[in-house]
Amino acid sequence: MKAAIYCGNREMRVTDIPAPNLYNRDGAIIKVKGCGLCGSDIVKISKNLVPERTVLGHEVVGIIKEINSSENHGLQVGDRVALAHHVPCYNCRYCEQASYSMCNTFKKTNLDPGGFAEYTYISGSHLQYNTKKIPDHVNDIQASLMEPLGCVLRALSRANLSAGQTVLTIGLGFIGLLFIQAIKLFDCFAIGCDLIDERIFIASELGADLTLNSSDVNGCIESINKKIKFAGVDVVILCSGSDISSSFAMSAIRDGGKIIVFSSIPNDNIGFLNNQVYYRELSIIGAYSATPEFLDPAINYIKNNQISIGQYYKTMDIKSINSAVEKNINHQTIKNFILL
Repeated sequence: MKAAIYCGNREMRVTDIPAPNLYNRDGAIIKVKGCGLCGSDIVKISKNLVPERTVLGHEVVGIIKEINSSENHGLQVGDRVALAHHVPCYNCRYCEQASYSMCNTFKKTNLDPGGFAEYTYISGSHLQYNTKKIPDHVNDIQASLMEPLGCVLRALSRANLSAGQTVLTIGLGFIGLLFIQAIKLFDCFAIGCDLIDERIFIASELGADLTLNSSDVNGCIESINKKIKFAGVDVVILCSGSDISSSFAMSAIRDGGKIIVFSSIPNDNIGFLNNQVYYRELSIIGAYSATPEFLDPAINYIKNNQISIGQYYKTMDIKSINSAVEKNINHQTIKNFILL
């Protein structure tokens, strides 16, 4: 079957690899229709973080081709489904504490191979917890939002948002823009900041109450405080990979506020100042992945058209995956959906 494999030096190559099959395994074979190109895929490619011949891709939409499972999942051959790639064991110490994304099984499980291939195998656990049938009126691109939206909803659940709070999203790439729409679902005042005017405009189109160019951080914070009539926002969502993003967040947050870290930065020696966290009683909360309990809410928001960022996707054939990666790195596209 056709697949895009990583071949080193920031390059993917489309080639033939063996197709997965069930044999006596529990699970299903999915005929992939398309897969979203995630920012984490791009980081792995551009930073040479995966072994050669790895097949990436996890924002998958496809058709169930074969099933061998006794689980009560209600799915059958021919169903069009959206997938998520990690599933917890629900039995370990992490799972007992609802830290599902820290579960060792969660970290090890994945699609086989990844979604940039014509077919993928999913386990019985994936089928039971992470595979959702797509309503006919939801197109493939919108359906592929399930996994990233699940990530966003889980992060916002960790912020414990309440109506009327002020929430600043720093970094308005695809995930940042998804946060803007999701924040509005909680009846919060959504603020978006970025260095790129096109992204700022899109955030406004998606419902942000205030958008600003963050090239002047001090001026940006002054404008925010003037608008909200208070010294600092209630919650900061950190979606920027810039080294200065953590200091920006610390300056923008009110005393007693929460910072949700949803991005990595190149310099691991830069972080949050201990004494500020201590004396200001700030909460620094990490969130990086979707867990199964957020996938049904994600699909419901999508099918009810409450999340509609799909119009900013660009569809590209699997043969053009290297071009898709470069266009994203160079800020020429917001999001790419790779067709198989």
